[in-house]
Amino acid sequence: MKLLVLTVLTFLFAGNDCMHRFTPLDTDNHPCKAENLKMTNRYICNSAGEVFCQTGWEEPSDPSKIDPLSPCPVPICDVHGETCNYGVFEAPDYCACEIGWEGAICDVCIPLPGCQNGNCTEAMECNCRDGWTGGFCEIPFCSDCQNGECAGPEECVCFSGWEGDSCDTCLALPGCKNGRCGDHPNTCECEDGWGGHLCDKPICNDGLGCGDNGHCFKHPNDAFDNFCICETGWQGESCEVCVPYWECPQPDNGLPACINPNDCICPTAGLSDPKGLCGHSELGGEN
Repeated sequence: MKLLVLTVLTFLFAGNDCMHRFTPLDTDNHPCKAENLKMTNRYICNSAGEVFCQTGWEEPSDPSKIDPLSPCPVPICDVHGETCNYGVFEAPDYCACEIGWEGAICDVCIPLPGCQNGNCTEAMECNCRDGWTGGFCEIPFCSDCQNGECAGPEECVCFSGWEGDSCDTCLALPGCKNGRCGDHPNTCECEDGWGGHLCDKPICNDGLGCGDNGHCFKHPNDAFDNFCICETGWQGESCEVCVPYWECPQPDNGLPACINPNDCICPTAGLSDPKGLCGHSELGGEN
């Protein structure tokens, strides 16, 4: 009885030792193993364990790179007869692009981030279109914009007081009638023969005017100077000479016979005065 128990225990311990020394068979690593087939879509197997690549996958063209445990690793890529330019094929007809490229075959460049009015021929470029400049093609270009702001290609928005395609023409002061803009906007430089803040007043006698006794008028013919139209009782180029009483004797020394219109003062002694007008109290005199 004791011998039987000892024999059974010896067999049990020997069996456990064999289990710990178990070595997996090579068939467990075969690519056609069910667990391996569940984890791939690159190939299938027939009942005899032969491997067949799925559509879009193939073995490496170099026989030395073929791995029996990992069959059909190379994707077949042909996008309309083109290959992947700036990227690698990671799946059939699927190109994983490098940074800065996009498109089905990674042949379309991506401009520099922030590029506003430009394009690219290489990755991360910003080549400005006509009319734009700056690192991000964000600055419009105007060939001539003197007194304004370039708001778009060749689009000059003038500052206040300026006009014209290049903003180089200043605007005269509003209301300026017979003048033009000077060196600065809102000025009024008068034409010949005109004066005043708005160049609306004619000038007579080289700027001396017509005094307090007349008004200057513009001559209708620009070839002639302006002229003064005197108020009643005054005469002369500047309306500065009074007109004496109509029958007042005229002195021969050039002195006026009046101080105000219709006077008759007669400053020259011995004048013939048959009507007694000289010095009459109503004609500016004291008699």
